[in-house]
Amino acid sequence: MVPRPRYAGRVLFPRPESVRLIRGPRADAGRLPAHVADRRVLAGSQVLKHEPGAATVWKVGMPSGPPLVLKAVAVRRALQRLGARVPLLSRCVGGRGLRQWNGAMRLLRCGINTPRPRLLFRAAADGGELLECLVYDFAEGRTLLEVLRDWTDARGQPPRPQHALARRIGRLVGAHSAASIENRDLKPSNVLIAPDGEPMVLDPVGIRRHGGPPLRMLATLYIVALG
Repeated sequence: MVPRPRYAGRVLFPRPESVRLIRGPRADAGRLPAHVADRRVLAGSQVLKHEPGAATVWKVGMPSGPPLVLKAVAVRRALQRLGARVPLLSRCVGGRGLRQWNGAMRLLRCGINTPRPRLLFRAAADGGELLECLVYDFAEGRTLLEVLRDWTDARGQPPRPQHALARRIGRLVGAHSAASIENRDLKPSNVLIAPDGEPMVLDPVGIRRHGGPPLRMLATLYIVALG
């Protein structure tokens, strides 16, 4: 049984008829947004995250194939004005959705596991806001933050599973360094532990390239401790 959406405050629903493709195959530009942005579909979809008047994330079931995630985020007014003045820039200057798309594609090219983005489009909301909507693969699992909390609550567990997970997290951080990538938002709440125990990077909006051994050393030294 899918949990019914529960919202606190205003929800910004994208309007499918106003979709404008930013990234992704043009073959999906009409069919995919028409389904994932359909209010009847969203009404029965699980809400993963909701920030009133700013952003909502849904897990959307598909007619065929695995579910996808739709993240709808309000674009800042300054970016809207810039895109209106220079339309050509609207495809390369964007908000959080475009940064997540670019970060995810860079990680995947380097062999680092993260949910694959499928489509990025902009659409108007009922109140006139401009939304940046990212569609990407849904991944099963629990965040590293949730796993660490469980281990803290259940003391006396054997250390072997913890050591195995620590090695996997170390390999994940090392893969960033080997690819000359700095992830400025790598923290336990943004690392998903899949059912097979392998870690996956979530919400890769803070991906940047760095160069040279000193910067590589600094980028490898820490992972943010708080979720």
